[in-house]
Amino acid sequence: MNRGAVLAVMALGMVLTLGAVAPGIAPVVVATPDSGSMVPTAETHSLVVVLDTEPTVGEIALFETPTRDRAVLHRLVDRTADGEAFVTQGDANAATDQEAGDPPVPPSQVYGTVPTLLGQPLVIPYAGLVLTNPVFAFGVWALLGASLLYTTTGGQAVRETVAAVPVRVHVVVLAVAIMVVIPAATVAAPASADAEILTTTTATGDDPGIVAPGEVGERTIEVSSPVIWGLETVAEAEGDLRIRDVEPAGGGTRQVTVANEPVETPQVQRSTITVYSFPATLPKPVLAALVDVHPFVAGFAAALPIGGTVLVAAVLFIDPRLPLRASRKAIQRRRRRERTDTPHLD
Repeated sequence: MNRGAVLAVMALGMVLTLGAVAPGIAPVVVATPDSGSMVPTAETHSLVVVLDTEPTVGEIALFETPTRDRAVLHRLVDRTADGEAFVTQGDANAATDQEAGDPPVPPSQVYGTVPTLLGQPLVIPYAGLVLTNPVFAFGVWALLGASLLYTTTGGQAVRETVAAVPVRVHVVVLAVAIMVVIPAATVAAPASADAEILTTTTATGDDPGIVAPGEVGERTIEVSSPVIWGLETVAEAEGDLRIRDVEPAGGGTRQVTVANEPVETPQVQRSTITVYSFPATLPKPVLAALVDVHPFVAGFAAALPIGGTVLVAAVLFIDPRLPLRASRKAIQRRRRRERTDTPHLD
């Protein structure tokens, strides 16, 4: 990749990064749903492009609200009686956001709306998992920076630097990377979905997630979390509901059943259910206890046996002076070049 191509890709990356981290500044905003409130229109970790357009009822919009600490991607389902603000609701939610306690959303708090293509919202499944993942973004920026350095120096400085590094150092760096990347990826890309249970005086008993005051409701949701050998999953509920059961389901998902604490007044109780995946190096109860501390702690603890094994093997079995095979060739080429460049005195 030449220098111009690298700079062009970096410029595009800066635009996408600005759109992801600074909605309201960039004319195009890149967003990704981190819950299931817009399923099936926008699945968790899909990529949604939001344009700075005039919002209208029926459109999906990205907006801010004082009751939440992050932007919300929900549909504008109606206007308030005075016409000054919007009523909003997730496609998968049983009640509007305003019934759940959020204030109406004035147009000034709307960043933009999702464009449509052939009558369907412009949503790219799973692309958000990659493009808005901090670990992936860091890796891309590091790779682009290394490519720019390589093209600027003709690759000579990079090759000579690698040539001087012994095998043990490469393996130690790999071990440390394992102990950092695994927990970082765990925290950056969990699977999550929203669940809510509505308590109302008009409950009919047909829907277990809509109950009368004083009753316990139940809701089962699907969270995208493939069942992979060697990985252990831990579910966590943040909000008003508690987890009753987690079971593998078809299509790379898990069914999570949640229940509410009975309340005497009509209201919506909701939680965000997050499923983390870790290497199965520790018992599940231990991982669950560590997730309660922080998911990064659980990820680091799960990665420690893997990275630690690699690290111990590097210290015990690899000669610290042994260079890589490719590095030895590079050293030999450099020495031959130095001998050729050395002037001979008669």
